Amino acid sequence: MIIALIVVVVGGLGTFRGAFWGSILVGEVQTLGVAFAPQLALFLLFGLMALVLLVRPSGLLGQEVG
Repeated sequence: MIIALIVVVVGGLGTFRGAFWGSILVGEVQTLGVAFAPQLALFLLFGLMALVLLVRPSGLLGQEVG
């Protein structure tokens, strides 16, 4: 459930393209994290989510609200 939440937040709410690209990005980060630093893999996912939220609060392909 946590990984699904991270995918939705990274990709942006309401877009299938965002969910697709978010899942690709999260999958790559998780795979590289497990391969090189297994103890930090989940931390890297939360770091990715925090970075995306800082740079673009609506997600990578989410629509701006307001």
